[in-house]
Amino acid sequence: MTLIRSLYSNHFYLIKSDENPEKPSMNQKIDLIVFSHLRWYFVYQRPQHLISRFAKMYRTIYIEEPVFKSSDNGYSLCYDQSGVLVITLK
Repeated sequence: MTLIRSLYSNHFYLIKSDENPEKPSMNQKIDLIVFSHLRWYFVYQRPQHLISRFAKMYRTIYIEEPVFKSSDNGYSLCYDQSGVLVITLK
């Protein structure tokens, strides 16, 4: 995957799938990866509004700050109804 550009501050990054980096096809989907200190399900605020809209156009991955508790796998995955993949590190 390749970093394309920053959209807003240092929180949003567009990553292009690297099936063929020299000549991207029109059906390739772009990944939007969001690193956030906010919990996705805590309070629905402006970041969640914007990211939910981006999820209609991009494959969207929302990475929350870590939760410090013992866990076997080190992370949890959850798909929101808007199509956002929420990853919580543990």
